[in-house]
Amino acid sequence: MAKASATARLTHDRTSVPMSFDDLPPQPPINIRADAYAATALLLSRFAAATTRCVLDVPYGEDYWQRLDIYLPGDESLRGLPVFVNIHGGGWTHGYKEWMGLNAPVITSFPAVYVSLSYRLAPDHTFPTPLEDCLAGLVAEGGVHGRDREAVDRPSELGEGGRAGLERVDLRTWPDLVG
Repeated sequence: MAKASATARLTHDRTSVPMSFDDLPPQPPINIRADAYAATALLLSRFAAATTRCVLDVPYGEDYWQRLDIYLPGDESLRGLPVFVNIHGGGWTHGYKEWMGLNAPVITSFPAVYVSLSYRLAPDHTFPTPLEDCLAGLVAEGGVHGRDREAVDRPSELGEGGRAGLERVDLRTWPDLVG
């Protein structure tokens, strides 16, 4: 049931090939518990992508890391749905948006649209680049869904976001944050 994005996606070395859970660039270990969680999250997220209506790896920028995964309720006739945007944790140095797909089945069952956002990581990209990517992804998410305003309304707040630090950002502040 999962649908891959029709747009070309870039790998970490910027060659043009479709991405998948199997193609994620390796990251150094965090600690034994975090690494076990990450492996479990990827397994559950892979299952969610295979069983939930979704569009994966939607670009919001030029870089490999600037991507959104969008999960949708099974009922295509639904309109005016809230959007839950999830920004993975990892202390700005680790993580994949794919870690968070495991939440999609529950969120889309409300019904709501679930978006998992990826951003460029340190140390290759120093602060505030990861934060700027997150804000750009939020703006892009609004644009992605802005094409069909009846289908999706902007959410009143963000949820879930590890140490990336964007927990519960009131979206009424978007203009102040990005422009």
